[in-house]
Amino acid sequence: MVPWGCIADDGEYLILNGFLGEDELRRNIERGLAAAAAGKRGSAGKVWSKYDGRRAVYSESKAAAALSKLLAGAEPRWEGQKYIGPVSIDDTASLGKDADRTGVETREFESDLLFVVDGVALCVEVKAGSVTEKARGGNAKRLATDLQKTLKEGNEQADRLTNLIRTNQGVWSVGGEWIDLASAREVHSIIVMLDDMGPLSLSMNELAHKGIIDTDEVPWIVSMHDLIVISRTIDHSAQFLEYLRRRRGRKLATMVNGVDELDMFMWFVNGGMYFEPDPRDVAAQLPIGRPIKASDMRRYEGQSRVRLGTLTDPLDAWFYSREGLSHAQAPKPVRQEEPWVEQYLAASESAKSPGWLRFGADLVGLSDSAQRDIGKKLMEQCHQARGGHIERSLTTHGTTCSGPWLLTAAAVPEGASIDHLPEYIDAKQYQTRSSRSMLLLYKTDGSLSGSRYRGEPQPRTVDRDAAIEVAPLRSLAATFNKVPPSARRSTRQLRGKRGKNNRRRR
Repeated sequence: MVPWGCIADDGEYLILNGFLGEDELRRNIERGLAAAAAGKRGSAGKVWSKYDGRRAVYSESKAAAALSKLLAGAEPRWEGQKYIGPVSIDDTASLGKDADRTGVETREFESDLLFVVDGVALCVEVKAGSVTEKARGGNAKRLATDLQKTLKEGNEQADRLTNLIRTNQGVWSVGGEWIDLASAREVHSIIVMLDDMGPLSLSMNELAHKGIIDTDEVPWIVSMHDLIVISRTIDHSAQFLEYLRRRRGRKLATMVNGVDELDMFMWFVNGGMYFEPDPRDVAAQLPIGRPIKASDMRRYEGQSRVRLGTLTDPLDAWFYSREGLSHAQAPKPVRQEEPWVEQYLAASESAKSPGWLRFGADLVGLSDSAQRDIGKKLMEQCHQARGGHIERSLTTHGTTCSGPWLLTAAAVPEGASIDHLPEYIDAKQYQTRSSRSMLLLYKTDGSLSGSRYRGEPQPRTVDRDAAIEVAPLRSLAATFNKVPPSARRSTRQLRGKRGKNNRRRR
């Protein structure tokens, strides 16, 4: 083995860090294959192309397996799907199901992976190529070239598909068949790298400034290693979706400096990774005019940048323990949810009931105080419903990067009729212009007994507007007399190894 990662002295070798890392072992093998192919020694000239193809297939299968695990076993909608896309992003709307496609310049494109689960679409591009030796050695020009071929190309591929799905609710296959994807109400782009990109995957602002990422939305760039670690650690798919929502936020991209994706993940697990939303965006999601307070704008604009230190010690200890590398037993890091949220996540994920992923992420996104407040009020409704003949309910709402939501939790005594509740929920969702709504039904002992989910907004009509005006509903002014429940949590204190002042604690 060529002594990369070693100190050599006249045939004697000292392996650095006590072992040869698996990622470096792969690069060693690839160097040998590439050199053999360049020299065309015997049949070696064909080896590299064969290896390159198998490496791509293997990488895509590993990424699919990890994402499937994160999505509670859901299988990809497709793998390696070829479709027709526009050469210019401005022509996206011209490739709809009923659009006139004549005169539109198109090309054949390929998507590595697509998951469509509970109204959420994940457009995934897998990049198995390695960064070249010159780039890894510090050659800035070669690094820029490598990033153009990997990150930029992968982002453009994923962004093209996400735009087609959002705009047209489907795509055309190269065979002329329409692939219906109308069930996807929320779309995310992910780039999985076989190489570890280190701080680059956390430096979205710099990548955007240099033109590597030049799309309106930011993809999640993650190494294969980190994706697998996250898939083995996270407890609920809804937690993964909430992490993905926050990870792709533009505010986070411009406000965080760090070197390791898993530091970011542990920040989320411990209740952080939250930035105040733009008050203007929150106001735009509410169906009632409300002046934006100067204090809210100052708090939003005055948020400090965050420099992440090393937060992975608990994660490392747990992995070392489970893999037998350490005799010390260590607990698995867990993101804490309130009991009623944990109950919903476990029950809905097991049954795959509508809303289990998307609305589950809405609940995970609430702050610990907001979760506690809703849980306390729910128990009060359960207590009041005991011995009665009608349900007792509470209704709350929230705003997210994926639109506003509405929740009604009802405690139902045995034998009480709930036939009127679906009509009430639909009316309330229409009145509040929520993009989705959930009705959770509870027994009087606090156990979850059922749910009813609507995952899309209701179309607006003049007749429905008039009916809602006279319906016996709480007014919008009373419904929105305070801001939506907060997503801010009190972060459990962790001591980063790069100095106690290196990260902002929440």
